[in-house]
Amino acid sequence: MIIRKAELGDIARGIEMVRAFYSSAFKEMDLAFDEKEADKLCQILVKDNLAIVAIDKDKVIGAIAGMITPYIFDPGARMFQETVWYVDESYRNGPLPIRLIHSAEDYCKEHNIRYCLMASLGNRRDESLAKLYGRRGYKHFETTYIKTIGE
Repeated sequence: MIIRKAELGDIARGIEMVRAFYSSAFKEMDLAFDEKEADKLCQILVKDNLAIVAIDKDKVIGAIAGMITPYIFDPGARMFQETVWYVDESYRNGPLPIRLIHSAEDYCKEHNIRYCLMASLGNRRDESLAKLYGRRGYKHFETTYIKTIGE
């Protein structure tokens, strides 16, 4: 297995990860999934932000990706805000999920990105993610709520 920065050639395989991530995290919230938009998102993350993939036997089995932006209260400081962190179910109980976080943090250190924000989606995994993030030195930062307003 290798973990590396994603390349444009990984996007087709990465879409499968995004689809699986959507199914496990967003489908229960009745949020739409558009394949073309997922492709656009993957291209933006790979080309202009940060996307890291784990590959085993020529298959993407995990990914962590997100936007790199200025921190709004200190434009000189940049932050990585995780958008996708997903590991194939058969690899979840091993070291891969943590290795992906560690790879993103290493990239941030190497590129003078001061902050790393990891999300929790308000689902059944919140408590275990809070513990995991806490062990890695993360502090609770914000809680977000969503409401459907229109169609």
